[in-house]
Amino acid sequence: SPIFLTFSIFFDFSMFLICVYIYNVLIKRNMKILNINGQNPDGLFIAGLIAEKKGDYQKALIYWENLLKVLPEDDSAIQSIKKRILALKKD
Repeated sequence: SPIFLTFSIFFDFSMFLICVYIYNVLIKRNMKILNINGQNPDGLFIAGLIAEKKGDYQKALIYWENLLKVLPEDDSAIQSIKKRILALKKD
């Protein structure tokens, strides 16, 4: 029915706007974390993901390389981060 279709479109668009808002809030909070502690591994990881998803590969490389500097040598994430760096450098 037209009413259901209108409601469905409105609901979908509302959910989209909520997701965009939450995404922007999370980006701002993560940047605050890095401003407090620029060597926070979780903050660097999230910032690298965000930069990569936005297409800012140079910034992503900086975050990934800084993350490698602060992780313990035996951290299981090191190999996947190195692969990610190599993939970004190829592009």
